[in-house]
Amino acid sequence: ELFSPMPQIIRSALAARLREIPELKRFLDDFREATGLPLRFLPLTENPTLPEEPVGFCQRLHADAAGVRLCHAFRLRMREEAASGPVMQACEAGLWEIFVPVNASGICLG
Repeated sequence: ELFSPMPQIIRSALAARLREIPELKRFLDDFREATGLPLRFLPLTENPTLPEEPVGFCQRLHADAAGVRLCHAFRLRMREEAASGPVMQACEAGLWEIFVPVNASGICLG
């Protein structure tokens, strides 16, 4: 099951605290600096939307409503599959996404 019995408010609070961990922030920043690729923590409680700073091709794809729908459906599928382990797949546009679950005490937070 994608969501455990943990109440949504607690899951959201844990995800918010996770985002504030300096080591996680540093890891995300270091990864972007080293690779030039965006990496972010996406809580299960959030809608898997386009990153704040999408790559150029994704910006063009999202300029059209059909592109937005395709991307959103793909990210929802990826998030569901990643609840049980890492997933790497190409989206409909041929770009690769990797989703890796972040677990705390056996509960998937994002």
